[in-house]
Amino acid sequence: KERSRPPIVRALPTEGEKVDSKDRWLPPKKAILHAVAMAPLVAIGVLSVVPGEYRPHVFGASQFEHMAAYTIAAAALVLVYGPELKPLRIVAFLTAYGAALEFCQIWIPGRNSALVDIAADVVGAFIGIAVAMMIARVMPKLHAKLMISNE
Repeated sequence: KERSRPPIVRALPTEGEKVDSKDRWLPPKKAILHAVAMAPLVAIGVLSVVPGEYRPHVFGASQFEHMAAYTIAAAALVLVYGPELKPLRIVAFLTAYGAALEFCQIWIPGRNSALVDIAADVVGAFIGIAVAMMIARVMPKLHAKLMISNE
């Protein structure tokens, strides 16, 4: 038997609909956790589509930057969304996201698209999942506070 879950984000009230003070659009803790999970994805997206001369370079090889960014993104998604998103789905999503951004870079001045960058994204996603699983195992109380599904 599949349990029914309330929607993660409720629709805004329609005009004239009475809103109970307990029935907020999104509870503050959940809103913050959603922002924490999505912030790395937004940062990756923005930094991937700016022209090459405006993008900061942290490491010598761009593949290390890809791995670090996708490690953080995968870890944030696993820690916040926990059992709601299976790890392989997160890897598949991040791979597709990275491939789409690499495809967009074809038309961005000073940027190039490379398969090795997508491979670095995949490796980073797997590392992020491993890191998040270690954090969940070593610090279960912290992990329980970070998960959206606990409320």
